[in-house]
Amino acid sequence: MRNKSILVTGAASGVGKAIAERFAAEGASVLITDLNAEKAAEVADAIRMRGGRAQAAQLDVSDAETIDRAIHVMIDWTGQLDTVVNAAGMWFGGTVLDVDPDQWRRVLEVNTTGAYLLARAALPRLKETNGSIINIASVAGLKGTAGTVVYNTSKTAVVGLTKCMALDFAAAGVRVNCICPGIIDTPMVDTVLGHFGEAFTREALARRHPLGRLGKPEDIAGAAFFLASDDASWITGTSLVVDGGTMAGA
Repeated sequence: MRNKSILVTGAASGVGKAIAERFAAEGASVLITDLNAEKAAEVADAIRMRGGRAQAAQLDVSDAETIDRAIHVMIDWTGQLDTVVNAAGMWFGGTVLDVDPDQWRRVLEVNTTGAYLLARAALPRLKETNGSIINIASVAGLKGTAGTVVYNTSKTAVVGLTKCMALDFAAAGVRVNCICPGIIDTPMVDTVLGHFGEAFTREALARRHPLGRLGKPEDIAGAAFFLASDDASWITGTSLVVDGGTMAGA
């Protein structure tokens, strides 16, 4: 990954942070982007303290202007863009009767439209480097789940977007893949637990995975690093399931 330039969204915490740290540890130049500019800067500072190469920029995945500005930061810094990792996302629970139109639009805006806007802005640069796009989707994008209709819908759309872009830009040398995690132990889990109340505990969620534990952000970081590497040079349009076995019986 040395001499590679990576932009990661949602990189101030959770899965995005772990992905950014993994790429930096492998020698890449990483742009830490997040809606929370202060936390993004803290992550970049910590990476530099460990000898890595990192800069930070504020980015709202639902705002095309902030995406363009972040890409310009990367180009001004390194002169190129090799991989974008779309790790920004949000969760919201409820049935179609529980989710009001504004909530519906906001989840789709962040989880789905954000992936589209990032790809649209990054693709001209990725064509120059035979680069790649990695979208963080979810096993929720591969199956139905009671009580999480808008989240599942948004992630199903990300899986479809990934496949279509892979076909559209293969001839240009750009690979597009997504990762479908199971339940990862991040602050988002607290949101899920708060929504469902006593019916859900961390232990109960862990038991849903045949390997007997929740995923770690580092599990997804390893998958993202693989998909961006030369070892995955003949992989595009795939949905890489990293879920502790939950989809094995689906």
